[in-house]
Amino acid sequence: MRHTFTFTEDERRALQHERFHHPHPLVQRKMEVAWLKAQGVSQVEIARLTGLGRRTVVRYLHDYAVGGLAALRQATVRQPRGELQQHVGELEDYFLEHPAAIGGSSPTGNRAFDGRQARPDPSASVFKKVSGCVAGK
Repeated sequence: MRHTFTFTEDERRALQHERFHHPHPLVQRKMEVAWLKAQGVSQVEIARLTGLGRRTVVRYLHDYAVGGLAALRQATVRQPRGELQQHVGELEDYFLEHPAAIGGSSPTGNRAFDGRQARPDPSASVFKKVSGCVAGK
């Protein structure tokens, strides 16, 4: 379906501003497409200038024709669903029952994996002598 685009002066100002200042980059890109169209640039040239596919340009302009600037301000991004998505509940349950050890709170205490007592890092004492500071504080 072909649309005839007419932009009011207020819309042109909004497009000019939001193509650089909208907080979401996707909305900025949509505003850039509409702004270029408001300047009389063809869809093929808009696609070339923006690096977008022609169908994407057509979709953005269709969104504008149907819903105006409000439609362009919608930043909906389709998130791909991975294979693990179907196991989210099971994974959450597992990690709630088996929290990760952080901050030196390992199940073996201050022992190396083979059971020996872990030694302090010798570079820490050198750093302390040279700088007069305690590493990590």
